[in-house]
Amino acid sequence: MTEDKNLHWSIGHGTILNPTIDKSGNFSGLLFDKYDFASQYLKYKEKDSFVTIANEIAFVGQTFGVLKNYYILIPIKFKL
Repeated sequence: MTEDKNLHWSIGHGTILNPTIDKSGNFSGLLFDKYDFASQYLKYKEKDSFVTIANEIAFVGQTFGVLKNYYILIPIKFKL
């Protein structure tokens, strides 16, 4: 399997807003994801991975007010 764990984590924890299916079978909505860094260190087996280290740096930056929380909205549409 070539699944990207980071992408899976993001989409798996996002929210789809205003999901609709039109008469032609097209699904559409908005993927909403809020970036709010929390310490993930104990959740990863690979504690020295780049992703874990980058997340921990962002968590510390957020804690001291250097980084701010933000969100993204991604329009999605596909044929069912």
